[in-house]
Amino acid sequence: MPRTLSLWTSLVTLALAWGPAGCQATRAQARLEADLAAAQKEVERLGKEREQARSDASQARFRMQAAEKEVQRAREGWTLVPVVVAERDLDEGTVLDYDMVAKMSMPEQFVTPSAVKPSQFEKVVGQKTAVPLQRGDLILWSAFRSEGAFERLSHVVRKHGRAVSIQVDGAAGVAGWIRPDDHVDVLHTGADPRTKQLATGTLLEDVIVLATGRISGATNPSQLEKNEREYATVTLLVLPEEAEILALASRSGTLSLALRNPEDASKREKRSRATLQDLSSDEKRKQRLLERRKLLQLIRPAGR
Repeated sequence: MPRTLSLWTSLVTLALAWGPAGCQATRAQARLEADLAAAQKEVERLGKEREQARSDASQARFRMQAAEKEVQRAREGWTLVPVVVAERDLDEGTVLDYDMVAKMSMPEQFVTPSAVKPSQFEKVVGQKTAVPLQRGDLILWSAFRSEGAFERLSHVVRKHGRAVSIQVDGAAGVAGWIRPDDHVDVLHTGADPRTKQLATGTLLEDVIVLATGRISGATNPSQLEKNEREYATVTLLVLPEEAEILALASRSGTLSLALRNPEDASKREKRSRATLQDLSSDEKRKQRLLERRKLLQLIRPAGR
């Protein structure tokens, strides 16, 4: 019994000695755990705020991109491009010159391909206006087109006549010097039906040219690009019988053209064909020389 009492006395003494410090440690640990929990919650809150900020920033970028696209769409068609306008009022039939026009800028949505660009203006200098223009009017290609520019070629073919196109290129087409309304002779090179030898003869004389390629007498060549003025076909105004002759001749040999003066209405009295023998015939060569000298005397200036 005394021994048991002594043990309890020791325990009570120990509790009295360590009691306050133990309680303080427990409270400190509790406060630490509470602070840690609060810190963890703050970290989680900050993490959510960061994710929200990222989401808001992404949405803001999307809205900004959408707004930029709207601005770009609104600006489409409003980019300024240079155009040519009349500097003053111009009457119909005025021959256009540089001092009659001015360059200005205009929103591209109001400028069509029918407007003459500053880089193309040289093509209409010297052309007559087909309509009156007021100061500030756009210079349009249509202002220089003749009334017949949009007519069909069939309207140009005279009654009882026929329009026939033949293939020509290079030297066969007088190196591209033939123009609508010119007069030409049509030459045919092929085998002579009697001798079977190669020969060239004048098939048709004094034939009127209706068109070269797609250019007719109503077309304004200055409005066309260089490649558009080139041609590989020539359309001629002939009689129905001559149309048949040309169709057959184009299949039996090659055709070429000889350009002639439109005022020259002379005809060859005797139709002949040049053969390979003529290339080496001295007599015919001298005869041709005399005839050519007569021609040169007609075109040479006096005193030469």
